[in-house]
Amino acid sequence: MNDSWLKQSVEQPLFGDMLWSKPENKRLAGKLLIIGGSVHGFAQTVSLYQSVIRAGVGTVRVVLPDSLRSTLGNSLEDIDYVSSNRSGGFAERSLADLLEQSSWSDGVIFGPELDSNSEDKLLFEKFIHDYSGQLTLVGDPLNFLIALGENYFSRKSTLVVGDLSKLSKLAVKAKSTLAINPTYDLVRVVDAANMLSKNCSINILSMASGNYLLSINGTACTTKEVKKNQNWETDLAGHGAVWWVQHPDKVLEALSCALVEVQS
Repeated sequence: MNDSWLKQSVEQPLFGDMLWSKPENKRLAGKLLIIGGSVHGFAQTVSLYQSVIRAGVGTVRVVLPDSLRSTLGNSLEDIDYVSSNRSGGFAERSLADLLEQSSWSDGVIFGPELDSNSEDKLLFEKFIHDYSGQLTLVGDPLNFLIALGENYFSRKSTLVVGDLSKLSKLAVKAKSTLAINPTYDLVRVVDAANMLSKNCSINILSMASGNYLLSINGTACTTKEVKKNQNWETDLAGHGAVWWVQHPDKVLEALSCALVEVQS
């Protein structure tokens, strides 16, 4: 048995006892803050919200730029708005509000559809510098992290969710000794992902060769995909973040459970 590569299936999960004993009391099921969206798009952010609900979070709050207020209003439960910039993304002055909101939560998901302007990028950089809790990045925020470079890859309690093309760019910026290429077979991807997660403090969730992939500190867990899911990134980010806040001291076990539950 390769201790650096654990394998499971939906029918035979590695951590069944944990998988089948989720918190029934909402007060014990975690609190998550989702930050995402812009005037140019919010559908994936809504999808992320729905995924978190399906995963059984105790409480969730969604924060959007107020450029979306006239479009969305209060169509989502637990929705809040903060200042937007001229481009319809998050204004830099909203940082204090976002940090205050994050202090309420057990974890934060910086979700997709952020604007690509310099103000959104600067806000993201300042947020991850000041926020020290569990942080899940999916979509545009992962691109922002890659652009910031290796000085930010040592941040503790960071989970990145993305396809192999994004992980490839992350590995290059992190100066990993093993490249990640979407054309590689599963063995090479696992080896490269483990090298990346071992050299950085970042936890990884991805998809490779028809398998959901987790890598934490040089140890991987793979789960065969049993059904196609066009929204796998947001679904995996939502389920992963929920399991993580519910089991903060058992990250490998919790995220391995998320690989199974996301397919239920």
